[in-house]
Amino acid sequence: MRDLKAKIQSLNSTEKLILMSIFLLFINIFVQGIFIIGILIYAFRKKEWIQDIKNTPGYKILYPFFLLELFVSCFYKNLYGIGISIGLILVFMYIAFVRNHLNYKLFQIIIEIMILMSFFINLIGLFQFYRISILNGYSFFDFHIFNSPKRRISSTFLNANYYAMILEFLIVCCMVRFVQCKKGLEKIKYVGIGVFDLVLMYLTGCRAAFLPFVVMVPAFLFLSKEKKWGWASIVSIVALSGVLFLKPDLIPRLSDISTVGSRFKIWTCAFQSIKDHTLFGMGPFSYSIANKIYNGHPAPHCHNIYIDMLCSYGIVGTICIITACVSILKDIVKIRKWNEHPEYFAMIVAFILIVLIHGIMDCSLLNICTGVFILLILNCSVCKINKV
Repeated sequence: MRDLKAKIQSLNSTEKLILMSIFLLFINIFVQGIFIIGILIYAFRKKEWIQDIKNTPGYKILYPFFLLELFVSCFYKNLYGIGISIGLILVFMYIAFVRNHLNYKLFQIIIEIMILMSFFINLIGLFQFYRISILNGYSFFDFHIFNSPKRRISSTFLNANYYAMILEFLIVCCMVRFVQCKKGLEKIKYVGIGVFDLVLMYLTGCRAAFLPFVVMVPAFLFLSKEKKWGWASIVSIVALSGVLFLKPDLIPRLSDISTVGSRFKIWTCAFQSIKDHTLFGMGPFSYSIANKIYNGHPAPHCHNIYIDMLCSYGIVGTICIITACVSILKDIVKIRKWNEHPEYFAMIVAFILIVLIHGIMDCSLLNICTGVFILLILNCSVCKINKV
């Protein structure tokens, strides 16, 4: 802790500002949103923001896309879409500013702060679980997890699925520190924190959160050049899969197919909307409008990032997103051969796998917390360039 405090004190004022914005990520999304606006005002005053944006991969596609979605959302009176479109512009401008100042030293401190803050959000999560259990006639140790979103823990993230995805990301951060540490006790510490995060992820009742680990953990370990641990993880995953096949009730809500049925109702409605709004969709969270038009199952989004992308942005918007992603991936590939820190490339791959696999059954990205988290990690490739 003293070492971390000394590292923080050695940062310059801009780096401390960035670190504070990461800290607020775990406190309250509204406070963080206000702070991000404050950082952007700071960037405007320094007159660096235009260059920061130009240094961001895919900016020529992304910002016209955001403006297009703002226009489409206004046309369809999609209030969610208007808010999200403006939010995306602000968040990407904030990430452009962070990217310009991100270096290896700052990024390592950010990882440590995020791991440290997991204790804070998890203690809140435990308290919420205790309260929900007692109010509904259960003991804490019954570990009863409800289907109703209102009766599932969300910590400081407003939604159980957002909280679960944050915990997935934090477990990857623990894995990064695990492979970086040389001392056995340090490794044990990060394993313990990772297990704590995993327990809270279990208590969120988010089934989709478990799926990425089957692929993500071995991929991360092999890309980090930890082959022994990689093979050990494969053996463990196969063994656990066998146990879950025999006892599916070990994963909360896994055997409950009622919400799976609602997913298919949502997707059926979404395809009707895609058929009628093929080119441009109706803006972010189009499904919140579509379910009223087509008498579909009520939900804010499609619970599938691939269907939601077509439903919200249409073919034109989807092409814009894919083109921007290709530009970002080209930037990420630059650190593939960073021999000093192979775990950074492994971490980026792990985060991408989480998004792609978790996204089959849920949409948890259009939230300031999960969005900032994933964008921060995707841009850590600049640490190889900004070494100071």
